[in-house]
Amino acid sequence: MFPSVNRVTNKNEPPILGLAYSNLKAAAEKRKCYHDKKANPVSFVDGSRMLIRTHPQSNAMLGEIKKFFLLYEGPYVVKKSSGANSYVLTDLDGKIKGTYHMSELKPFVTADHNPL
Repeated sequence: MFPSVNRVTNKNEPPILGLAYSNLKAAAEKRKCYHDKKANPVSFVDGSRMLIRTHPQSNAMLGEIKKFFLLYEGPYVVKKSSGANSYVLTDLDGKIKGTYHMSELKPFVTADHNPL
């Protein structure tokens, strides 16, 4: 939603600024409508198994190359939701791993899981 600002208009302010503000507000609402149509809200339930995205770096001294590293590590278990988009994860033994944003998480799917 476009920020609701209590605009105080000057008598010296040209009327084109009010028109520009209303056009910006209409365009922002239109963009939000398009985004909301395409957005697919994701939420994870407590106890579900997740993978965490890793952020490796290459190391020339050790001869390590980033493109050969694993992209995700895990699985970890969702202990609880910590806010709207973050989750507290534990390892399979119950030790807390940390709090992660949902963009860093991916559902863990086993080989015997058949979605069809």
